[in-house]
Amino acid sequence: MKGKIHILIAMFSMQFILSASGAIASPLLPVIGAGLKVSDPLILGLIITLPTLTLIPTNLLSGVLAAKMSKKTLFLIGAVLFIIGGVGPIFTSSIVTFLILRAVMGLGIGFVFPLGFAMLPDYFEGDAQQTASGIFNSGGLLVAVPLAISAGVMGSSDWHPAFWLYALAIIPVVMVLFMIPKPIYKAEAVEESEKAAPPHVTTYIIAVIGLIFFIGTTVATVNNSLFLADLGLPTDQVTGLSGLATALFAVGGFVASLLYGPLVFRLDKWMGPIFFSLGAVGFILTFIFPSPVMLLVCMLLSGISVGSTGPVMVMGAMAKSYWSVPLTTAIVLTGFNLGQFLSPFAVNLFSVIGGGSWPFVFLCAGILIAAIAVYYIVIAVKPERA
Repeated sequence: MKGKIHILIAMFSMQFILSASGAIASPLLPVIGAGLKVSDPLILGLIITLPTLTLIPTNLLSGVLAAKMSKKTLFLIGAVLFIIGGVGPIFTSSIVTFLILRAVMGLGIGFVFPLGFAMLPDYFEGDAQQTASGIFNSGGLLVAVPLAISAGVMGSSDWHPAFWLYALAIIPVVMVLFMIPKPIYKAEAVEESEKAAPPHVTTYIIAVIGLIFFIGTTVATVNNSLFLADLGLPTDQVTGLSGLATALFAVGGFVASLLYGPLVFRLDKWMGPIFFSLGAVGFILTFIFPSPVMLLVCMLLSGISVGSTGPVMVMGAMAKSYWSVPLTTAIVLTGFNLGQFLSPFAVNLFSVIGGGSWPFVFLCAGILIAAIAVYYIVIAVKPERA
């Protein structure tokens, strides 16, 4: 790790593009809805989740191209699309144009999404790679804290000024271009048959697990402002508390990601069961005690869960498909993002079943995450093959 801090800092900055989309817009959904005269929760949810759908094709494309061309070039392409899609809505009053630009933002995020984890083997080995993975994963969660708070303050009455925050993506562009050198380590040697082989089946299993996990987790990260509004709070309080909730999610995730390296060495196969369970507990408690305070607790626990289990899933897949790290990473992260996109539709289904009750929606999300925790517990107690 010594002598590579500047590389890690530049990679850390890439997370701005991966986290800013939701961190800036989530606290502003009620204000955006009022300004654009949109009240349908599904359409408002698409403002956050549509980028997670449109990033899928470019995410997979980037995963393939990363083995054939410069990762920095792919990052630059993604950053330009991100800035266009992020700042563009300021100049429109149409929800259709707004969503089209959010889709463009998603295309940009997709190019960037697999690059961070895919770059790790280029500059770090062994234990240093595990530690760097946790630090890198914490980047977006840390960046989300000031972004969520700033967006809540700047957009309390008008969302337009807050959207200029997306232009800050120029900072990671400069850092990546000038602080990350050519790869230090060459890819691990593999047999010719492995080069043509698809990623290990574990990659696809983890992608499905990630999809289910993020369907559940996104219930809170996207809809916390709508949950608060449903409690009857005034708009200014909703915006402020939503920004705080997003910040708590980011703080929990940042701390958990930062501690990932030390924790995974100590907890090993129990890392997943413990932290998936923690996320489930937050949602179930919010069902039992629906209140602004419990929502904040749920967001904190959910952030800790995401910050801990995200690297568990990605690194677990990479370990099984070492001959195809970029594509493996892209597939797993596609599962994550498809889950985020599908979450509003799941919320609609849960809401219909629960008679429009937001606490019931949170219960359903908790059950989904609890099921994943049970799966990982079974894996942890299962005897290893000799």
